[in-house]
Amino acid sequence: MTVAQQTQPEIKLPAVIRLWRFWLMLAWHDWRRRFRRSLLGAAWLFVSFALFVGVKIVIFGVLSAEEMSFFAVWLSTGFLIWTFIQANLVEGCNVFIASSRWITGTDLPYGIYVLQSVTRSVIQLALSGLVILIVLAIYPAPDPWIALTCLLSIPVLIVNGIWTQLLLGVICARVRDMVHLTQTVVRLLFFLTPILWVPASFGEYGKYADYNPFTHVIAIFRDPLVYGTVPYVSWMIVLAITIAGCAISVLVFRLNKNRIFYWV
Repeated sequence: MTVAQQTQPEIKLPAVIRLWRFWLMLAWHDWRRRFRRSLLGAAWLFVSFALFVGVKIVIFGVLSAEEMSFFAVWLSTGFLIWTFIQANLVEGCNVFIASSRWITGTDLPYGIYVLQSVTRSVIQLALSGLVILIVLAIYPAPDPWIALTCLLSIPVLIVNGIWTQLLLGVICARVRDMVHLTQTVVRLLFFLTPILWVPASFGEYGKYADYNPFTHVIAIFRDPLVYGTVPYVSWMIVLAITIAGCAISVLVFRLNKNRIFYWV
């Protein structure tokens, strides 16, 4: 074992940026390998998301007291962002574990593996997002200009995906039980997050949805499309979470960066 391998390099942004072609290539290779010899290829992401959302809209739309035009956009946009959140939480648990051969065999910055994983999630978000364009073509947003502000949430979501994967990657490399715990919690949070249900339909109990941080993460993308308004309170909460999350993840990584090599 070389000295360079014993003290793995920390995440140096200039180095990671210079290697952007490398981690983009790794992410694209992962997608090609996943859909190798498939007739539709990556288009399966679009098809599966469209079918899932379509079935959910039909089933839960009938049960919901909301109009179909409202509920279709509510559910599809909410599930789109939740899919991205879930991908980063689940993939983040294994981001360093799955890259153990690279980590033990090279001295590449750890940021390479995080960005590779987040890029996969972004590709999935983009392909699934085509379904939202179809839904909005059928049920247009109340205000087209305000609806465009939903695009501002995408960079924020990506940044949150990066710090989430970095933090979970370190923690789960050390404590493997956290992988299974995170996956279990994510399944529970799906039903506690207003995706299949609308808080207003629950009267006084609906206000408790605001205590769920994922409610606000989804709101900064969904509210402009559903209500035609900019959720300023949700934006402040999400930005506060983003800043705090980045600071905590960087601190945890710096304290443990030389141990990850042995944990994976």
